[in-house]
Amino acid sequence: MKVRLYMVRHGQTYFNRYGKLQGWSEAPLTPEGVGQCRKAAEEMKGAEFCAAFSSDLRRAQDSLKIELSSMGLDVPIKSFKALREEFFGFFEGLNASEAWIMAGAKKGIRTLKEALEKYGEDGAMDLIKEADPFSEAEGSQEYWKRMEEGYRQVASWLETLHPSGPVLQVGHGSTMLNLLRRHGKSPRSHYPENGEIFKCVFDTEAEFGRCLSFETL
Repeated sequence: MKVRLYMVRHGQTYFNRYGKLQGWSEAPLTPEGVGQCRKAAEEMKGAEFCAAFSSDLRRAQDSLKIELSSMGLDVPIKSFKALREEFFGFFEGLNASEAWIMAGAKKGIRTLKEALEKYGEDGAMDLIKEADPFSEAEGSQEYWKRMEEGYRQVASWLETLHPSGPVLQVGHGSTMLNLLRRHGKSPRSHYPENGEIFKCVFDTEAEFGRCLSFETL
């Protein structure tokens, strides 16, 4: 089954405003973040969503509820723990610029952009993993294993709904960037903006490496 999917990054949180790595940490939406959700809803008005989902993190669930409410939609919704943002371990809550210097300075890397351009999305995750003194940050293998399980769970849920129209997903910055680079073959090296919208087709029967087809970026 092929499902039309609108993938939207959650609204700005206070961690986003302060430039901190957020990962699995929780921070509420800012007033600007609420506005971004409403703006995204306005841009998607008329899409006639028949279902919606997000991760189980508060910022994603709150953004999803605001967007559906703004569009006047009452559709089946579900949250999935496996679709959480990348886990940054020791670096959670730290200033993002400082964290990348700590993680990559020994290899000549000082920013996310440099890490992605030199090592790709998997190598960037592994830099954080290797630099974590507690070894709790996610490396690329465990991250993609979790993400694959998340989309398998979404596929199973959607197949029970037999959606007749598009589906809305609220996602996270690093995770959306990773998906865009891997599935959309995008060279971008910066996070999507809060409230930014991407459209793709989700093939629930395809293997994970081929299940998402993004439109021209």
